[in-house]
Amino acid sequence: MSTYQRRFVGAELLPRHLSEFDVEQFFRLLPDDVLAIRDRFRADRRLGPALQLVFLRASGRPLDRFAAVPKHLLRHLFTELGLAAINIASLRTLYVRRETLYDHQKWAREHAQLDVADDAATAEIKSALDEFARDAASVDELVGYAMNWLYDRRLLIPADRVMRDWCRQSYASIEHAALKIVKAAIPKGQLAFLSQTMYEERGETTVLEWLKSPIGRHGPTTLTDATEKIVYLKSLHAHEWKLDGITVARQRAYAQSLSARPPSASKRRKDDAQALEVVSFLRVTLLELTDSTLYVASRRISDLVRRATNKTQAIRLKTGSQYREQLVSIKSIISGEDLTAQQKLVAIDALVSADIEAAEASQAAMTRQVLVEEPVGVRALLKSMADLEIRGHDQDRELKQLQELRQLHDCKMHELPTDFDNSIVDRRWLPLIECNDRARAMRAFEACTMLSVRKGLRSGRLWIDHSFSFKDREQMLIPEAEWARTRIHYASLLKVPLSAEEYLKPLLANIEAGLASVAEARELGKLDIDDNGDLHLPALEALPDEPGARRTRDAISTAIGAVQLPDLLLQADADVNFSETLLGRKASSVDELIALYGGMIAHGTENDAKGVAAMIPQLQPSQITAAMRTLEAPGRLRRANERVVEFQRQIPIAALWGQGDKASADMMALDASRHLYNARVDPRRRTFGAGIYTHVLDRYGVIYDQPIVLNERQGGAAVEGVERHNQSGEDRVRLSLLEGRPGIVRNPQKKRLADCSKTKSHLADAKAGFHRPVLFN
Repeated sequence: MSTYQRRFVGAELLPRHLSEFDVEQFFRLLPDDVLAIRDRFRADRRLGPALQLVFLRASGRPLDRFAAVPKHLLRHLFTELGLAAINIASLRTLYVRRETLYDHQKWAREHAQLDVADDAATAEIKSALDEFARDAASVDELVGYAMNWLYDRRLLIPADRVMRDWCRQSYASIEHAALKIVKAAIPKGQLAFLSQTMYEERGETTVLEWLKSPIGRHGPTTLTDATEKIVYLKSLHAHEWKLDGITVARQRAYAQSLSARPPSASKRRKDDAQALEVVSFLRVTLLELTDSTLYVASRRISDLVRRATNKTQAIRLKTGSQYREQLVSIKSIISGEDLTAQQKLVAIDALVSADIEAAEASQAAMTRQVLVEEPVGVRALLKSMADLEIRGHDQDRELKQLQELRQLHDCKMHELPTDFDNSIVDRRWLPLIECNDRARAMRAFEACTMLSVRKGLRSGRLWIDHSFSFKDREQMLIPEAEWARTRIHYASLLKVPLSAEEYLKPLLANIEAGLASVAEARELGKLDIDDNGDLHLPALEALPDEPGARRTRDAISTAIGAVQLPDLLLQADADVNFSETLLGRKASSVDELIALYGGMIAHGTENDAKGVAAMIPQLQPSQITAAMRTLEAPGRLRRANERVVEFQRQIPIAALWGQGDKASADMMALDASRHLYNARVDPRRRTFGAGIYTHVLDRYGVIYDQPIVLNERQGGAAVEGVERHNQSGEDRVRLSLLEGRPGIVRNPQKKRLADCSKTKSHLADAKAGFHRPVLFN
């Protein structure tokens, strides 16, 4: 069930206003319900149990608080029950006697088949909360998990105080365990030193603000700044802390809390809470900086290789022109009559002998030669990565090359020894490493090691312990002993079968159905398959212009009229309640809600916090800044967007736009600072920018977005958006067709159809890796 369809789960009272759409989707009275109410209650007592029933189904809680009933809901209930329409001030009018309220609540619970949680169910929910608390960022999020867990199992959601007591207990137990892990990993004296160090001045800012500042775009200066921060963090021994017992999500939550709070406010927190946040912040910052450093280093390596390739192309062009000149010279020598045959051979041999060896080199070999002549780029890049503790298996050639190069650098050697072991080097580099010029051979070995390290990190043969993306694969998996003990528990939480065969059955059935559909469509002439196995759909033809549709569009626009942005935000929030998702709880005041809207405007426009605060007189820039940092919490913005998309899908007019099974995807370039590490030059506008790749449904809802680097292939981002959308909800309409840019993605099933010949190998790989899945903690 989607997040939008769960927006009333856990509610304790009816909202002040309900639209007709809300009543139809969430508070509808079924025909069987009407018959049951008529059989059980007399005419003047039917409205109460009907209200209790529809509210219980939508929220999972009984309606106990006496509040006003929305007029659309009253009108619907009166119509379905065949009662005369009346106006009531509140539910207090219906329940003069408390016993009547209890009787209606009991009947509604029995009719809706909701059970009260017994001791066994309570123990189970507490066990589940202990698991959820490991990744929850706050008690409010944990309460949401608990209410959804009870709602899925058709259990009555208890009072908010009881729920929060459970969640606080689980959250506190995880927090106490995290604090215990921190104290065990770091001595008490060092904890106090770390808390004090964060607020010391470093230049014009504090150490905390210096570490929070992001790195710039890829370049030597960026690598130097990032390496300086990594060296500082490692001087605090952040890379040696054993914090595996604290999930990464919880560490990120603690680090986010410290980042989003002013340093003066963080300094006033209690010692234990401050120590937990500071340690998590330092650890997460080290891991993120390591990933960013490796990413920037990879971009620098690509720049060096591209520069060498461009030089190689220029050399080949120059060599081609010289070769043409030599041919002309040879032809003139041959046609000359003043030389003998022997003299002509000597002249030709003197003309071409010096360039025969260079002409035999290939494009790749020439690129390696030019890369070796790079004066400082390769060596400076390797030295900037020297502080990263790259590890691997002892038998891997990449690790042996790195270790040998570090020993040579430690000995301050600028020439490769004559007794160097060439067996650890790729054979393509041997001609350059075995040359007589040992200084040039040293540069060749450095270039070879640089490319080997990048390849090893990408493939996983090399890893770094203090990293998120380049961690050892074994560290990303659940330990074997724990997996053997808790395998059934994890499978039940993820709602997946225990065997790979059961998991693959629906996937294989989907593939078979897709192949059958393709075969049927080919017989009907709806698509073609070329010799390469690629699918081709006929070009879409534009529909003829319909004056009636244009007049309808203009009439709708005239009826709606001009709408101000604040009114649109308030109405959308009233219908969808996205502010609760963004905050992780309900807004505590009007100023907090308005500040949240201001933070959304600041993130979505070129205005900053000061500019937005100038447009809203009752708010300060600090409130807008705090709201902007709240929106940066992982996952909240995407969950709020899902609510909006699901609400839009349920609008009746959206059904006329499409069925929800098709989408389009494309990238849009956004202006960015040249100091951003993933900014690139837009080839059309010649300005720095970054790409945002979005998926738009045929009902015009944005279902997925991902920032990508300009001038990169977009096929992976397109397929990822389809897979995330199709796997995010059981009741969601799956995408069957994605229209992308020409030559990138035309049909998400195309790759699967092309890989059908590899089904057996895929099954073997799935069986081999199913018994110990990846642990995203």
